[in-house]
Amino acid sequence: MTSVSGHQTKARRGLGLYLMLILAGVMGFYLLTTWHSIQALREQSREFSNLSGTHFERTMTAAELSRDAEVIAAQALESLLGTRRTTSDISALDNSLLQIYQNIRQQLIANDEQEQQELDKLDRWQQPYFDSLQQLESKLQQEQGHLQQQQQQLNQLIQEIQTLEQRLLNADAQPSLFNSYALAALSYSAAALNTERRGQLSHLEQRTQTLLDTLSKESGLNSTQQNTLNRLKQLSQSVFKNAQQTLVSQRVSLASARETRLYAQKLAASSYSYFLTLQQNARDAARIHQRLVTETQKMIGLFSVIFIVLVVLGVLYVRKKIIKRLDHLHQVMMSHVAGYTPKIPTEGNDEISAMGEAFEVFVTARQRAEQELISARLEAEQANEQLKQLNQQLQILSETDTLTQVANRRRFEQAFDHYWQQGIEQRTKLCLIIIDIDKFKDYNDHYGHHAGDHCLIKVAQTLNKTMQQYNGILARFGGEEFVALLPNMDSHQGQPIAEQLLQATRAAQITHEQSPEGIVTISLGIASCQPDNNSQPFDLLQKADKALYQAKHNGRARAEIA
Repeated sequence: MTSVSGHQTKARRGLGLYLMLILAGVMGFYLLTTWHSIQALREQSREFSNLSGTHFERTMTAAELSRDAEVIAAQALESLLGTRRTTSDISALDNSLLQIYQNIRQQLIANDEQEQQELDKLDRWQQPYFDSLQQLESKLQQEQGHLQQQQQQLNQLIQEIQTLEQRLLNADAQPSLFNSYALAALSYSAAALNTERRGQLSHLEQRTQTLLDTLSKESGLNSTQQNTLNRLKQLSQSVFKNAQQTLVSQRVSLASARETRLYAQKLAASSYSYFLTLQQNARDAARIHQRLVTETQKMIGLFSVIFIVLVVLGVLYVRKKIIKRLDHLHQVMMSHVAGYTPKIPTEGNDEISAMGEAFEVFVTARQRAEQELISARLEAEQANEQLKQLNQQLQILSETDTLTQVANRRRFEQAFDHYWQQGIEQRTKLCLIIIDIDKFKDYNDHYGHHAGDHCLIKVAQTLNKTMQQYNGILARFGGEEFVALLPNMDSHQGQPIAEQLLQATRAAQITHEQSPEGIVTISLGIASCQPDNNSQPFDLLQKADKALYQAKHNGRARAEIA
C-alpha cells in the first residue's frame, strides 16, 4: 500500500510539472503585455479625464437640464389628467423638481459667446414657465374642490336611491307614481355628475325639474313623501349648480395647461439647443481621444495574436497528453452508465490512471444510487398525477353551482368576458337570455324550501339538457334566475332557442298549485348586441333584464325581446 501511494505521488508531479511550465510561460507573456497595455491606458486616461471634465460632464449636465424641464411639464399634464380620474390632492408643481432644475442650471457656466447666448435664451423662458405652473396648480385645486363636492353629492344621491328602492322592495308597500318619478329624478341628477357637455346638462336639468314639478302638484302626499320631495329639490339644485361650475373649472384648467405646455416647449427647446452646442464641442474632443484609442487597440491586437499562439501550443500539448486519455476514460464511464461493462483503463503512472482505479470503486455505488433515483422518480410522477387530478376536480367545483350542478355565476362571468372580447375582435354578435321561474316565492311558501331546491334542480337540468345542443353556456345567476349566453347570434336567432327552453320546462310537468297553469313555468328576457369598446357587458345584461320584466308584466310564461 505504501509503494502504491508513492507511485501515485510521483505521477502527479510529472503532469503537474509540465502543466506548471506551460502556465508559467503563458502567464509571463500575459503580464508583459498587460504592463504595456496599462501604460497605454494611462495615457488614454489622462486624455479622457480632460474630455470628461471639460466637455462630457458639462454636456451631460445640459442634457439633464433638458430632461428635467420635460419631467416638470409631464408632471403638470399628469396632474391635469389626474383630475379626471380621482378627487385626491394632486399638485401640479413639484418643488423638489424645481429645486433640482435650478441647482443644475447654476452648474452651467458658458465658456464662449455662443454658449452664453444659448444660456440667455434659456433664462428668458424659465420664470414665465414656473409662473404658469403656479397658475395651473391653482386652477387644478379649484377643480379638485368641485370634484370632491360632486363625490359628496353622488353619495347623497345613492342614499336617496337606496331608500326609494327599499320602499319599492317592501312586500307590504304598493308601487306608486311618486317613487317612480323620484327614482327617475335621482337618475337624471346622477347622470349630470358624469356629463361633460352643457347641452346635455341643461337637458337633464329640464327633465329633472319637470319630474319634481309633477310631484309637487301631486295631491295626497304624506309627510314622508313631502320630506323626500323637499330633499330632492335641494339636492338636484345643488347637483346641477356644481356641475355647471365643474365644467367651467375644467375648461379653465385646460386653457392654463395649454399655456404651461407652450412655455415648457420653449424652455425644453432652449435647453436642447444648448445641449447640442455642448455636444458638438464634446465630439471634437472625442476625436482626439479616438486616435489614442485606435493606437492602443492595434498594440493590444498584436499582443493578443501572440498570446493566442501560445495558448494554442499549450492546448495541443494538453490535448495530446491529457484530453484524449480523459476522453477514453469518459467513454468507458458513459458505457457503464448505459449498462455496459467495458474494461476501465488503469494503465499508466499518472493521475488519469488513478481516476480509472477510483471509478471502479464508485461503479457499484452508482448502480445502487440509480435504482434509488428511479424509485424516487416514479413516486414523484405518481404524486404529480394525483395533484393534477385534484386540481382538475377543484377547478370543476369552483365553476359549478353546488345545488343545481350547472355552471355558477363565476363561470358565467368568465364566459361573458370571453364572448364579449371575442365579439369585439371578430365583430360578431352576442345574445343573452335571462330566465326566471314564475311565482317561485309562492312555490317555496306552499311546498317548503326543500321542495323548492328540488324544483330548482329539475328546472336547471331541463334547461341545461336543451342548451347542450347549442354553442353556448347555461348558468345559475342567483336565486331562481338563470342565464344563457349564445355567441354569434342576435335576438331573433335566440328567440327559437328561448321558446325551446320555455316548452321544455312546460314538458317537465312540475306541479305548482299556486300557478295559473298548475305547473312550473318560466319567463325569459332576450337581448343581443354587437360588442365594442364603447359598451360594457352590463349594458347587455340590463337590456335582457328589461325584457324579462316586460315578459313578467305581460303575464309570465313567455319570452320577450328587448
